[in-house]
Amino acid sequence: MRMVRLSMCGLIIMLFLAVWNVGQAQDSLGMSCVSNLDYWSGVDDLQMVDSLAYISSDCSGLRIMDLSDPVNPVEIGRSPWSPWNYLENLGVYVKDSLAYLTYDNEGRVLDVSDPTHPTEIHHWYLDQTPIIRFRYGNVAVGLSQETRYPYLMDISDWNNVQIISDFPDAWIAQMVEMVGDYLCIAGEGVKMYDISDPWNPVLVASVGEYIGGSAALSGYYVYLSTLDDGVHIYDVSDPLYPVNVSSCDSGDCGGITLANSHLFISKGDWGFDNWDITDPTNPLFSGTYALPLDWGGYFIASSGNLLCAALDHSQDQSVALLDISNPASPVEISRFGKRGFLGCLVIDGTIGYLSDIRAGFHVIDLTEPSQVIELGRPLGFVEFRDIAAHGNYVYGADWYNGLVTYNVVNPANPESLNCWYLGGYYPFMICAGGDYIYATQGGILDIFSLANPAAPVLLDSIEVNGGVLRVSNDYLYTRGIDRIFIYSLVNPTNPLFLGSCILPSYWGGLVRDIAFAGHYAYVAYYEGGVQIIDIANPEHPTVVGSTGGSYVTAIAASGNTLAFYQRPLNYLQAMIYIMDISDPVYPRYIGHYNIIEEMRDMEIFGSYLLTVSPSKLAVYQVDALSGVQTPEVTPHEFVLYPCYPNPFNPSTVIRFSLPNTGHAKLTVYDVTGRQVKVLTNEVLNAGEHCVTFDGSALSSGVYFVRLEAGHHVQTEKMVLLK
Repeated sequence: MRMVRLSMCGLIIMLFLAVWNVGQAQDSLGMSCVSNLDYWSGVDDLQMVDSLAYISSDCSGLRIMDLSDPVNPVEIGRSPWSPWNYLENLGVYVKDSLAYLTYDNEGRVLDVSDPTHPTEIHHWYLDQTPIIRFRYGNVAVGLSQETRYPYLMDISDWNNVQIISDFPDAWIAQMVEMVGDYLCIAGEGVKMYDISDPWNPVLVASVGEYIGGSAALSGYYVYLSTLDDGVHIYDVSDPLYPVNVSSCDSGDCGGITLANSHLFISKGDWGFDNWDITDPTNPLFSGTYALPLDWGGYFIASSGNLLCAALDHSQDQSVALLDISNPASPVEISRFGKRGFLGCLVIDGTIGYLSDIRAGFHVIDLTEPSQVIELGRPLGFVEFRDIAAHGNYVYGADWYNGLVTYNVVNPANPESLNCWYLGGYYPFMICAGGDYIYATQGGILDIFSLANPAAPVLLDSIEVNGGVLRVSNDYLYTRGIDRIFIYSLVNPTNPLFLGSCILPSYWGGLVRDIAFAGHYAYVAYYEGGVQIIDIANPEHPTVVGSTGGSYVTAIAASGNTLAFYQRPLNYLQAMIYIMDISDPVYPRYIGHYNIIEEMRDMEIFGSYLLTVSPSKLAVYQVDALSGVQTPEVTPHEFVLYPCYPNPFNPSTVIRFSLPNTGHAKLTVYDVTGRQVKVLTNEVLNAGEHCVTFDGSALSSGVYFVRLEAGHHVQTEKMVLLK
């Protein structure tokens, strides 16, 4: 067995081939993005500031929309989240040109003074980070992502954000603002707190017990929507004695927003009620506007004469924009944010099918890949975790409805035919092979006949190892956490287990995807990079090499070209890499493309690479797939590239280039300036060089590598993390 790690000047350094011309970042090499379809995964939070809307959208991230031309809303800026499979309760709070983003156990602060280029300036981690809703000096008020319980947070040091106290007698919060010297929390009625000592907030006043769904402050009036008793209005002009002065009898309420002396109250899929609050002590009902809003109805916001409202999931777009210059008669102007939460892609001829856990699937036309278009999607709410295609039929693994069949003879209007479902049947992964569908739920493989493709028939259910990965050349491949299994499909109704391949042990090792070229399989093994497996003898598949570093989640191959997606742990500088696999065991780097999305799937289609992230289908023209030779690039500058990996444990590769032959010295120092090790101290030829630094004998910490050659000196930081 030959195990190859491709160190030194091999593939492990390819991350830094993105840095080339005069040491400046190059976003791509040997490939270019020629087309894409952009999607929104919904709306998790919404805020308007003047003519800009800041919208958080699950894995789609923060999207900044310019609404100055309301007929043609334009996305001008974006910041992706940490792209896990699924995120909820993502918060955005914008104040004084800063945007505070919170999700799961992470938080970020972005400088949005230039909304076209939101820039991260702080990043923190905290178990179950509360959603920041207010900042007051060095303290912030955050709401629990699940219970909406309020907490005070010390944000004086963004590297050490801490929850310092909670609020006595506050069970739920929907709005947090200062009224004079007191903090007002509206949620379970209205409560006032003295936070002069943020470590010990003191409740000084409380009024009302209604549980709120949303709240807003205008002047000295607090408006609190309730779950079943309309909107209650409180006068807080004397913060020590707040008073409930009136209410709007709108029944069950969701989100609210205030504009032009009117109160707009979301009623979910009924639309919203409109009340004239010129006199808050005597609100007057102005009417109801029918609009299919988000089921919770909490995401509406307004600014000036515009109102944004998140639409119900049955709608093709995510947000509706209304003109409320005449608040008694709102007029819908436009919609934006095409809905989608993409998973994987299958291609049949020139038609592609994108699975979607929010919208079932999307049918796309690949006749001209450089101008990919969507043809249609099914009506209603279906969730496809995985997808397969066979002729004019599409099959989806729907978490709630089992194996679902659609007729796509008319791709603009897919027709739902039937679903195969028994209580407790939840297919998660499916693939098509010949006239059969193979679906897995847990450790059970279900085999469906497509003799009548409009009505799949379950033939048998057998126990298998892991979940379905792919069918290739009469073999079925399934995956475990750290291994793959191979079954013969000579008899497709009775898969026969042949053999398995145990992959090298990695913490976080998980088989994510697989691709084939010749008698080799290339496995996206997450922490273990790309594992290369010789499958010439399927009874004894053997690992013969690896490449790609860590965090590889998607992979595709065709002929002598391999493509895979890799991202570093901090999600920055994620890359698609293109490799020449003429020698299958020794892949050679020939191209890359820098992206910001988490990759779910990729497929090669002719000379194009199609990639799927939760919010985008992208099409790339790849030189290697179209027979174009990637030009050799000759380094001509003095450059010390960042080491890779970084952080590292225990070793990392340092690459540098020299413009001329001459003496060069490469030295490692610790943070005190003490010399740790001299890696190179000799005459070197002009061109590329790389050296491996082994930190096994050192303690965790920050180190610096310094390159000296002639009159040139450059230093880079690296982190040893054991």
